[in-house]
Amino acid sequence: SQTTVSAPVFTPKGGTYYAPVNVSIASSSTGASVYYTTDGTEPSEASTLFTTPIAVSSETTIKAIAMRNGIKSNVVSATYTFGTATKVAAYQKVADSTKVAFEGGVTVLAQSGKTMYVKDNSGYMLVFGATGQTYKQGDKIPAGFTGTKVTYNCEPELSVYDTDNFKAAEGSETVTPETVQAS
Repeated sequence: SQTTVSAPVFTPKGGTYYAPVNVSIASSSTGASVYYTTDGTEPSEASTLFTTPIAVSSETTIKAIAMRNGIKSNVVSATYTFGTATKVAAYQKVADSTKVAFEGGVTVLAQSGKTMYVKDNSGYMLVFGATGQTYKQGDKIPAGFTGTKVTYNCEPELSVYDTDNFKAAEGSETVTPETVQAS
C-alpha cells in the first residue's frame, strides 16, 4: 500500500500575469482530495475542497494540501501577482523587455508550431511562443493579447509564454500576397 501522498501542483504555476487566470490544483496520487486556502492559513480537511478552477484577478497566495485515507501531503503554495502591460498598437517601437498588450487585433499570415507571422495596420510581426491556440491563415486574433518585445536576429519579435491571453479567432479575411522587387 502507498504510505505517501503527492503534494498538489498548480496550473498555471505562480508568477506575474497580465490578465486574470483560472488556477487548477491536482495531486498525482490516485484518489487524493485537494484542499486549499487563499487567506494565508494552513490548509486542512476543513478547508475548501478543490472542485473547479479558482478565478484569480488580484494578488493572491493559494496554499494547498492533498489527503487520502488520513495521509497528508506536504503543504505547497503559489503566489499570483499582476503587472501592467504597456498598451500598444505597434510593438516595434517599444524597448526590448517591455511587456506589451495589443489594443488592436492582428491577422494571421502563417503558424507553424510556436512560430506565427501576423500583420496589422502598422506592419508585420513574428510571434514566438505558446499561444494556447491554433490559427489558420486569415484568422483575426482579437485585441488584448500580451507578450514581451524582444529583438531576435536583428528583427523585432513578440515573445509569449503561458498563453498570455490569446483568444480564439474572431472571423477571418483573405490574405493576398504582396509582390516585392528584390535587388
